[in-house]
Amino acid sequence: MDENERSLIERFCLLCAVVLVTFLPNFAMATEWDTLSEAQQGVLQRHQEGWSALPEQQRVIRERMQRFNALPPERKKALRQ
Repeated sequence: MDENERSLIERFCLLCAVVLVTFLPNFAMATEWDTLSEAQQGVLQRHQEGWSALPEQQRVIRERMQRFNALPPERKKALRQ
């Protein structure tokens, strides 16, 4: 692999990381079950089996997103930079 290919791959990886860090937290906002209304719980209950069937890799990603969302704003900002 020559230097130009390596540089292109590095830039692509950096772009992917920026996109993920920028947009994923918005999709991964966790809400406590008890704070949901009865109607919301009913809708989500029907989908619980699907969540339980998620592959291990997707569960790991979800857990990482939840940990990131729990961080203080200044720590999130530092990680994004």
